Amino acid sequence: MTEPPLVSVGLPVRDGEITLAQTLDGLLAQTHSHLEIIVSDNCSSDRTAEIANDYAKRFPQIRTVRQETQLSTLENFRAVLNQTRGEYFMWASDDDQRNPEYIAKLLARLREDDKAILCFGDLAVFSGDVADCRIVRLVFENAGRGIVTRLARSAFQSGYHIFGVWRAKPLKEIDFVDCWYWPDMQIVLAAACMGDFVRAEGATFYYFDAGKSLRQSEKRQTGRAGVSWFFPAQVIRSSFHTVRRASSLGPALAACAFLGLREIRNIAWYLMPGRVRALVRRLIGRGSART
Repeated sequence: MTEPPLVSVGLPVRDGEITLAQTLDGLLAQTHSHLEIIVSDNCSSDRTAEIANDYAKRFPQIRTVRQETQLSTLENFRAVLNQTRGEYFMWASDDDQRNPEYIAKLLARLREDDKAILCFGDLAVFSGDVADCRIVRLVFENAGRGIVTRLARSAFQSGYHIFGVWRAKPLKEIDFVDCWYWPDMQIVLAAACMGDFVRAEGATFYYFDAGKSLRQSEKRQTGRAGVSWFFPAQVIRSSFHTVRRASSLGPALAACAFLGLREIRNIAWYLMPGRVRALVRRLIGRGSART
């Protein structure tokens, strides 16, 4: 009998003692059991290392890496990726969840399509009990679309689908540039130039919305907040270099243009009167309910 493919799961964490055990239990409960789970502890000051080491002693598919010097969020994401051995890879945060068939469904769909580099499923967001989650419509698929359309779609979407299942080899070829503001954007944009993003039915990713700003999230992961006040320039600069290395100058410039437009849209949104924002949210909500 042929052994199922190995899926490597990278779990970068810092001070995750409250939710880490639950996340590891969820990964161990996946119906696709041929996994290796790498926990990269980014100099935690709580019981994270103790919890991770206890699981590693009890479950041979889990191994831990203790970073000796503090890394940025993106550096820790890269660290777990570099440690993996599987043909397929998935990032996992210490506070997110997924249904038991998640990896199996994504892997099966990804293996059906040689052009696909990433597979994701449905998105649900929760901030308390996962049973009270809300479904969010995420349009990330790009198969059959030109590179400019792919970049536009990725630039104007949040990067939740980065937590899908990837083909590890092309993902490792992406040359990340350290950035604390939307650090995953450069990865999604570069990958969109390299292969297709596809959807699998019956796989749900539950994203924990802690209500934190990007600065607060970076501080939680690294112990220090982002230092640049002109933070939109960070994501544009990092995306330019990463996309250029993955593709060429033209797509890199296009990616920067779309990100610039996104930031202009965001600034206009925050300058908009509160009543107008509330009206737009209601209209968007009604539109999503009809789709």
